[in-house]
Amino acid sequence: MPEPGVYRAFVDVVIEGHSMTLGFDLFAPGTATVEERPDTSRQATCEGYVIDLLTDNVTASGATRLLFDVHRDDGSVADLEPYLGALGHLVALREGDLAYLHVHPKETTSQPGRVEFDATFPTLGRYRLFLQAKPEGNLITTSFDVRIEN
Repeated sequence: MPEPGVYRAFVDVVIEGHSMTLGFDLFAPGTATVEERPDTSRQATCEGYVIDLLTDNVTASGATRLLFDVHRDDGSVADLEPYLGALGHLVALREGDLAYLHVHPKETTSQPGRVEFDATFPTLGRYRLFLQAKPEGNLITTSFDVRIEN
């Protein structure tokens, strides 16, 4: 583990055609520092890239289109390469019980540097979204916070 604290690990498997997600806790010894999270966040930076969550209204009343744009620090559009067969992977964890949602992207993208997901959030609440993408051969993982109130 990179730092002391409590971590949650998930494993997605398919057994005889049935999807299953297993979760377990990992404990890294030492004194943990807990940073306050923002209520919502729409931009992240990682390894020379700026990633924007373009969707403003996230709801629990049906599918929400989540749009992410990936740019280099200089503002130019990054070319996304497939990673594990897709332009991106998205996991959402609900605050409190860590309910887990794994979303695959839409097959096509409307423009370079963009990855799109249709996600259905089960309930209202606060979620942390973890996005993985591979711009120009660099695998990056970023996080965003969203609050669903309607």
